[in-house]
Amino acid sequence: MHEFDNAITNLPGAYRADPWIAALLRSIIGKDESLRADAWENAAQMFLDSLTFHLPMEEKLVGIVPKATNTVEERKNILSAKWRSAAGKCDLEMIRGICGAWYEVDVEYDGNALDIRFISIIGVPPALDALLAAVQEVCPAHIPIGYTIRYRRWREVKPMLWGDLTEDTWAAVKGGKLKNG
Repeated sequence: MHEFDNAITNLPGAYRADPWIAALLRSIIGKDESLRADAWENAAQMFLDSLTFHLPMEEKLVGIVPKATNTVEERKNILSAKWRSAAGKCDLEMIRGICGAWYEVDVEYDGNALDIRFISIIGVPPALDALLAAVQEVCPAHIPIGYTIRYRRWREVKPMLWGDLTEDTWAAVKGGKLKNG
């Protein structure tokens, strides 16, 4: 026990061999280690990536009522978007930041409508409804919001033989987890 050895060597020589002092030090060091672990755990709750048991409280503070079907990751994304939307006036940077809680996007406004183009994902984003709800919450009501989904084009698919494709399943194709693609 490194901490115990440190504490014992810092005591006057007469106390180092006393069994009562040694027992007292072990007790104090055990409690200290427990308190330090709790402190680190609580400090971790201040960051979204390591947020665990404080997640319901953080959601309640910003007025989020999570769906029972939302995963912890989806709940963290919604919370992140809510935090990002509290930055002030609604502009393209704020909307990019909100969408950035889920995916990398490009946001354009042509004077009539807002267009969100997904860059980092191919196909329909899994959390599209939550993302659009977060954007609609900060975007002025008179501005229509559209989105552009990126699909894989034939020229982007690597040439494969039929034998290569037999290793994959339709579930892998749908989930974008092709071994060869």
